[in-house]
Parts: sequence; C-alpha cells; structure tokens
Amino acid sequence: MIKIAHQNIETTMELNSCSPLVLSVENSKEFYNFIIQLEEAFSEKASAFSFWNGDELISPEKIGEIIINPFCFDAADKKIINLLYKKLQRNYNDGTFILRFNEISAAIEEFLYELCASVDFAIEHQAMALEDLLKICSVKPAKNHANLLEKLICYVNIFAELKRVSFFVIVGFKDVLTNEELILLYRHCALNKISLFLVERRTEKRIENERKIIITEDLCEIVENIPLNEQVAAFIRQNSDRCYVITGNLDIWIEDLMKKLGVGHSFYCSKAEVKNDRIVGDIQVIDKATVVNSFDKPFVAIGDGNNDADMIAAAEIGIGFGGVRDIAPAVLKSATHAAYSEDKLCQFLKQLL
Repeated sequence: MIKIAHQNIETTMELNSCSPLVLSVENSKEFYNFIIQLEEAFSEKASAFSFWNGDELISPEKIGEIIINPFCFDAADKKIINLLYKKLQRNYNDGTFILRFNEISAAIEEFLYELCASVDFAIEHQAMALEDLLKICSVKPAKNHANLLEKLICYVNIFAELKRVSFFVIVGFKDVLTNEELILLYRHCALNKISLFLVERRTEKRIENERKIIITEDLCEIVENIPLNEQVAAFIRQNSDRCYVITGNLDIWIEDLMKKLGVGHSFYCSKAEVKNDRIVGDIQVIDKATVVNSFDKPFVAIGDGNNDADMIAAAEIGIGFGGVRDIAPAVLKSATHAAYSEDKLCQFLKQLL
C-alpha cells in the first residue's frame, strides 16, 4: 500500500484505489507550498512530502503521476510519446513485426536509391530505424476526447498501460469537474486499481467513497473518514488505562475517534468553538510539551513530526516512529529509540509493559 507523509501533517495518508483521498488546504499560502513540495517530490528533490510503499521509501515518479493544472496537461506530450515509442519498440522486438518492417525498410531503401540516382552527384542516407518511422508519421495518442473527464480518463489509461502507474496526484480538479463526473472518475480508477490523491483549495461535502483531510485557514488539521493503523489502535484499546493521545487535531473532529480507541477521557488536543457547523473565535492550539510536563514520570512518548520533538525529549523513553513518514531530524535527535514499522513499535511497547 502506498502511503504519503508530510512533515507538518500528523495523519497517515494511505492510498486506496477504492477510496480517493482528498487533501483540502484552505490556507492559500500553504496550498501553494504543498503544490511546490509535491512537484519537488516527483522531481526527486528534497521535499516535505515523502512517499512509501509499505515501509520502503520510494520515488513517486517511478510508480505514480502528477497533474498540477487541469488546464495544462496533454495526453500526447513528449513524456507520453517517449513512453509510447519504448512500448512499441518492445512489441516490435518480440518478433511479430520484424519481418514486415524489414520488407518496408527494403522497399524504402530501393526507392531512395532510385530517387538519388536521378541527380548527377553522390548522395548518402542512413538506414531507417523503427523510431525514425514513428517520428516521420507523427505517431501519438489520438486526441478524440469530447470533454475534460474523457481527456483525464484517457490520460489515466495511457499511463496505466505505458508506465503501470498505481496512483495519480491531481490538483484543482474539483473546481472543474462536477460531482457526477468525479464519481465516474473514481469508479473508473477503482476498476483499474489506480489510487487517487486530490489536492484542493476549497472544502465541500464529501462525495462517494472519499476520505478527506482538511488543513484550515488557521493551519489546523481536520480528518474525515481516515482509517486507523489497526495494530497501534489495538494496542491502545488493550491498554487504554495507560495510554494518552496528544494531537494537534481539533476536539470537535476527534472525540468520536477517541471513544472508539477507548481513550475518550484520556486525550489532549486543540480546541475550537463551533456555532452552526462553523468554527468561531480563536482556535486553542495544543502545546504537546506543556501537556507531557504535567504527567507523572516515568512515561513513554511516541511521535514523528517536528512538533513532537519537545514531547519526545521530555520522556524517559522517547520513540521516533518512521512507519508512515520520515522521522523529523529534531525527533531523531531527542529520541532514545526509533521504530520503522508498526510491528516493531508494538513489539517494543509490549516489552515495556
């Protein structure tokens, strides 16, 4: 399973072809930063985003694609044409087409010999390779789509065959596709086992099968319909009398989740006042280090992001967890231990009981 992590987002972003993941960023500056950081990740540059296949850090460009602008993507761009030519060359090398091409090439050679003999000076030319023929004939995917949805589905299908991609990151498509079109896109990708990660500026009601993470104007993180890490969740449930959850997420969004984990009275989070389904007034952002300094010692702290570093440093046993994303350098500097899979983390925690 492909996972996406960001150094400032606490939630695990797991991709699933049956359930598109939407990241809605209401803060304009952060939205811009996220897009730049995604481009950096796909260009194999240092980025706040990291992509994982299970516990293995991967280059997203190897098995995924990104569309930054719904108005500026081409199903017959240079990258696709290069992939198409490589695919056709592989098909040609299988042997089925070699004899026919040799016949065509010989006929062209004979024609050129006769044509060149019509002038009174020597002429030379190179033998024609398959790629030469493809370029001469301008072989490329047909542009026969009637609307944006058809164009996007065509684009997805092309990369699915030519590159065997397993996921797409697409930016801003909720502004230009209707909900009905999005549902058709989601169903098409699910049938072809292709996961979708949508990055959007506006926040709206969740549609069919979507999971959603919202970054508010005040940079608070709101989670809707995101699955749990089951092994860690099971450990918390089994030891709910000894576990506390400390998160920057808002109380109004995580209270039900905390009850499911069995820590309905043992969690600390950011707080907000809500009226008529809207946040009003100032958001009280939690300071994790202040919270843990009130705990009786000794205690164990687990985290991965920069905002966990002070909490980790205050613990007798501080664990940097890298099962979802890179452990922030500040956490690694403060931690006494590091775990890079939920199996190893839970095994170690059970040893400490």
